[in-house]
Amino acid sequence: MDYWVTGQKVLSDIRFLDRIRNFDKDNVAKETIAVIKK
Repeated sequence: MDYWVTGQKVLSDIRFLDRIRNFDKDNVAKETIAVIKK
């Protein structure tokens, strides 16, 4: 898969750093974590 275009869109977001800093990492669904671990 090519993620370059998606990556460019994310990085061009003016609020990207704020979204990362304020991400609620303590409330990520267990199903989501299981998919990421795969």
